[in-house]
Amino acid sequence: MLPHTLVDLFLRYKLSDNWEGVLTIQNLFNAKALEAQTFFTPRLRREPHPVGDNQFNPAYPFTVKIGVQYSF
Repeated sequence: MLPHTLVDLFLRYKLSDNWEGVLTIQNLFNAKALEAQTFFTPRLRREPHPVGDNQFNPAYPFTVKIGVQYSF
């Protein structure tokens, strides 16, 4: 897989002294990417020996989250 860049956007707007509006956009350009890589040695029940392998997690798809936050 080619190198990639993931772009996230986070906006916060103060509505009053205690309230804020929040907008989060993950993977703004909907890049197809592998976000995390770990080396893991699983051993399944019927395998005689553990097998080491790289494990990858796909990046989140384009996601929008909207919310409000109250602070006291």
